[in-house]
Amino acid sequence: TPERDPVISGLQPRYYVGDPVQVNCTSAPSKPAAALTWYIQEQQAESNYLIDFAPVSTSDGLETSILGLHFRAQLEHLKNGHLKLRCTATIAAVYFRENTVFARAKLTERADPPKSHSMFAAINLSSFPSSTSSTSSSTTNTDQHYLHLSLHFQAASLHPSFNPTIISLPPPPNPP
Repeated sequence: TPERDPVISGLQPRYYVGDPVQVNCTSAPSKPAAALTWYIQEQQAESNYLIDFAPVSTSDGLETSILGLHFRAQLEHLKNGHLKLRCTATIAAVYFRENTVFARAKLTERADPPKSHSMFAAINLSSFPSSTSSTSSSTTNTDQHYLHLSLHFQAASLHPSFNPTIISLPPPPNPP
């Protein structure tokens, strides 16, 4: 059985109505992997809020479970001046652990929207050279398109609260 409570990551210190809440719950390694469940203000989270990641195997044959929780904070989530999130980890009837976290809540919308977590929003893709001098313009544009997507998904893997939103990216050009 896991040796510690599940770990909740990605929690911000304060949320306003309309803010994105993007957190992960990670169980300690076990065999079999623990089943994780999210609760928001003591209500089980809606299934469309959940991001279920495949269990991660450790070198000693144990498995770590990860369950993401992504939603926009609404009034019903922000009660009594706080957002309460709880993650439980269970293995059949033999193991039960939980972790509960709180964040301050403002029952109004932000005056200024939260800053984007995009680390690469300002990259000028035209500054990347094409791979060969004979590369056509459409291939260069396609390469830039995929580079842009790749950078966003790399950023998503580096920061659990990153929201990979791609703004004003043109579709890749049609091949000649």
